[in-house]
Amino acid sequence: MLENSLWLRYNPDKTIREVLARIYEMNEAGLSPEEIGAEVGLKGEELKKAQYKAYRKIRQDKIRFEVRADKVKEERVEEEE
Repeated sequence: MLENSLWLRYNPDKTIREVLARIYEMNEAGLSPEEIGAEVGLKGEELKKAQYKAYRKIRQDKIRFEVRADKVKEERVEEEE
């Protein structure tokens, strides 16, 4: 499915995850939107959408991690009892 995606059709040398990770890192480093856009090859609205997706993915990963950590804590408490 991923091989047939539009992203890979137009960007065969980079995965979308790599680009989103770079956008997030550059944003956190304090680079301007113009510098980030020039680096990843996105402009204006495309860059804003990519930034939104990058932060959404990071938030999702953080939530998943917290849920997993809570489950592990609950299991340890249950085992101790």
